[in-house]
Amino acid sequence: MASSANQDSAIRQGIWFGGLLAPEAYLIATQQATAQQHGWSLEELELKVDFDPAQEEMDQVIADASGFIVRGLAMESAEFDAQDRKIKLTSELSSNLPTLLLRWIRKETNKAKGKQDEGSVDFVMLPLYLNRSRKNLVHSLKMPTFGLP
Repeated sequence: MASSANQDSAIRQGIWFGGLLAPEAYLIATQQATAQQHGWSLEELELKVDFDPAQEEMDQVIADASGFIVRGLAMESAEFDAQDRKIKLTSELSSNLPTLLLRWIRKETNKAKGKQDEGSVDFVMLPLYLNRSRKNLVHSLKMPTFGLP
């Protein structure tokens, strides 16, 4: 039998999100694992998404069990611009997203570290659906607008 640490590492190394039977349960499980690991309450956590992380960053996330790698997502009416490292509008109906790094962070952590005040940056809540039918909402992701209206 594999050890618990090996199983945890395998779960974090990368999943095909669309292939999960219950992706919303996966997200809740990742939130619960993070809360338990740090002794935080679930209400203190918010989901942070990093697009196209470097291999070193993914290796570090796996080593210190600080996030989860997800593959196989697509975005409608927008695309990830790898050169500018941000989401941009496009005339394409759909575009594939690169590998994502999901991390549950403590809501007050950003302010405590002196990061940019969220009031000075515009955000939009983007729905994350199970598939293109848009019938099953899995979660909403808080994303910066990068100046787009």
